[in-house]
Amino acid sequence: MKISFDFNRLRVMFPHRRAAGRPGCLKLSVPPVPLFRLSGRFCPVGALPLPGRPPVSPVPLVPFRRGAPAARLPARLTRPAPPMFRTGGRCAAAVLCLLLCLLGLLGAGCALRPDLGPASPPPLLLEGPVDPAWFERLAALDEQENWAELADLAAFVLAHSELSDKERAWGLYYSGRAHLAAGNGPRALACARAAALFLPREIKPRILHGLCELSWGNSLRGRQIMQTLAAEHPDSTAVLLAMGRANEMSGHAVAALPWYERAAAKEPDNPEVITALALGRWRAGDATGALRDLEQVVGLSGADGREAAAARNDQGVIYLALGEPERAGRAFNQALELDPANIDARVNRAGLYAARGDFPSAQADLDAGLALEPGNVKLNLAQGQVYQAQSRYFEAYTAFETAYVYGRRNPHALNELAWFLATCPEPTLRNGGRAAGLAERAIILAQPPDPGAYDTLAAAYAAAGRFDEARAAQNTAVFLAGRAGLHPETLAAWRARLKLYERGESWYAR
Repeated sequence: MKISFDFNRLRVMFPHRRAAGRPGCLKLSVPPVPLFRLSGRFCPVGALPLPGRPPVSPVPLVPFRRGAPAARLPARLTRPAPPMFRTGGRCAAAVLCLLLCLLGLLGAGCALRPDLGPASPPPLLLEGPVDPAWFERLAALDEQENWAELADLAAFVLAHSELSDKERAWGLYYSGRAHLAAGNGPRALACARAAALFLPREIKPRILHGLCELSWGNSLRGRQIMQTLAAEHPDSTAVLLAMGRANEMSGHAVAALPWYERAAAKEPDNPEVITALALGRWRAGDATGALRDLEQVVGLSGADGREAAAARNDQGVIYLALGEPERAGRAFNQALELDPANIDARVNRAGLYAARGDFPSAQADLDAGLALEPGNVKLNLAQGQVYQAQSRYFEAYTAFETAYVYGRRNPHALNELAWFLATCPEPTLRNGGRAAGLAERAIILAQPPDPGAYDTLAAAYAAAGRFDEARAAQNTAVFLAGRAGLHPETLAAWRARLKLYERGESWYAR
C-alpha cells in the first residue's frame, strides 16, 4: 500500500502498480490485485508512519548532493543557472536590466502623453460593479471544500477591472486555496505571496503563504512565516492548527501533537479541530487515539452529515491500513449513507471492491461519483486503475487521459498517465517518449521531490530506449528512497529494477 499526503481527506486509491515497488508498501489480507494509496487532509507532503514505526523523515529538497549517486539527468531537470548569471556574465545581466528599465520608463511616458490617449485596460478584464455577495460565496465554497467551483468563481472575480486592492487580494487568496487543493503548487504559491503582501494583517493569507512555502520546499521561509504568526497570535486556533501542519510538513509528526492538543483544548466542540488532532495522532503512530477522536467527531457533528461522513471515511482508511478490510468497508458504507456526495469515501469503497475482485461493484461506485463530478481527477484516475486491473487497456487509457485533461498541472495525474504509457502491455498504447515528457513535468511540479516520480521517469526512459538516463533516474529514486527511510521491500524492488535497466531491458518487457 502506497502512503502519501495532500490537503484533502484521508483516502485510499488503488494504482495497479508493481507489487512491492512503491513507497511505504503494506501487506493487506486481501487479494493483491490492486494496491492502495493512503493520503491525509492536514499534511500535504511526507509519509505516514506505520504502527510501531517512527515517522518518516521528509525527502530533501535538492536530491543531487555530495554522496549521491553519479546520476546524469537531462539539464532541464537539474535546473542549471542561466549563462548570464554565471561567473563572468554579470555585465550582460546588468546591461539587460538597464535596457528593461529604460523600456519600462519609455512605456510609462507614452501612457501619460495626452496626444497618445489614455492607456486602454487589458482586453480580458470585465467591466461592471463588484458584488459583495461574490466574496461571501467564495468563503462558503472554501468552507465546503468545493475546490472546482471555488477556482471558477475566483477566476471570474479576479477578471473584473473595478476591484480594490483588498478585494483583489482576497480573490487571490481563494484562488491560491483552489490551486493548492488541485496540486498546482507554483500557482498556489504565487497567489499566496500576492495575497499576503496586500493583506499583511490578515491571518488566513499569511497561513496560506507559509504552508505554500513549506510545501514547495522553501522550508526556511515557511518556518519564519509560521513562527512570526505564532508569536503574534498565540491564542488563535487557526494559527495553532497551522503550526501543527507546518511541523508535520517538516517531518516532525510528534512535535505537531502539542499544537493540535492546544487547539482542541480551546475548541473542544469544533469537528475540524478534533479531526486535525485525530489525524495528527495517527501520523504519530497512535491509531487507537485517532479512532477514538474520530468517533468523537461523529458525535459532535450529528447534524452535519458532511463532517460525520468525512470522519467515517478517515476511520475506514485507518482500519484498512491496520489490515481490517471488513471494518473498513463498514466505515465506508456509513460514510456514504451520511453523505452520498463524499467522493473520497466512494473512491475508497471502490478500491476495496476492486481488491476483492468485485470489479462490477467498484465500477458502479465510480460511475455514481462521475455522475456527480465528471471532471474529478481522483475519480477518473481510479476508474483508469480499475480498468487496468481488468486488462481493459483502451478504456483505462481514456480514463487516464480524461484525468490529465482536467489536471494538467496535477503531478499525480501526470505521473499515473506517464506510468501507464511506459508500462502498458498493449503495444499500440505504449509511448515512451510522451511518458518521459509527462514524468519530467511531474517531477518539476512535485515538491519536495517524490522518489516514486523518479521511478516512473526511469521506466519511461527505458520504454523510450534511453537506458543511460533510465539508470540515472532509477539511481536517484533509490537514493531518495533511502534518505526518506522507505520500506526495505520498496528499496529491494527498485534496486532490482535498476539491474533490469542496466541489462538494457524495459519494464513492460520484463
